[in-house]
Amino acid sequence: MSIVGSAMQRVMDLNERFLDRAEPKPTGTLDTGSFPWMAAIQARWEEMAQEVDELVAKQVRLPEVTEVAGFDQGNEGSWSTYTLYTYGTWLENHCARCPRTTEIVKDIPGLQVAGFSVLGPGGHLPRHRGPNRGALRYQVGLRVPGDPGDARLEVGDTTHVWSEGASMVFDHSVHHEAWNDSDGYRYVLFIEFVWPLPGPTGQLNRVVQRIFSKAAAGVPDRVEEFDSAVNR
Repeated sequence: MSIVGSAMQRVMDLNERFLDRAEPKPTGTLDTGSFPWMAAIQARWEEMAQEVDELVAKQVRLPEVTEVAGFDQGNEGSWSTYTLYTYGTWLENHCARCPRTTEIVKDIPGLQVAGFSVLGPGGHLPRHRGPNRGALRYQVGLRVPGDPGDARLEVGDTTHVWSEGASMVFDHSVHHEAWNDSDGYRYVLFIEFVWPLPGPTGQLNRVVQRIFSKAAAGVPDRVEEFDSAVNR
């Protein structure tokens, strides 16, 4: 299933076919050096990690990704999220709790989603792929429990072992799988942004992403409803 309807998914599939012709699908992760803004984000990871610690100290409850997406994600164990920005909407209450992270991410080019992704103790996200090839995922390790290798993400034929302050970027239409074999919670900064492709392919993709953002308009409402119900 997808956060958008079947008609929108057909548009995404058509866009993916155009992208596949212009940009062969990678077999692993991408190079963060290809995106100049990423170094500045990564350099401030400790500030963002401090705000994660503050959320934990205040016992702010986070929704499961299933609740936000509106359908089962197939995860084993807890997989929750703290959303700052999603498809054109800044979530004011969330941003107020994390003002430094909000300031750090607000000017990312082509930003579609920003927040924290949290994989619980013993958590596992089975191998899957995202529905939208026109957007990329950028993540930064903020709080990584356990021994080296306990928290890891496999993208295609590449395994990224999480450590605090480490970052990575990938095409989430490539099959990927995540584990947290520790007894603690793994927190990463989670960014989705429009792939900045050149020429007509890039122009078409930007149009499709704008339509996709409108089709996903229900996501902010679900996040705000959860927050207002449990975090008063």
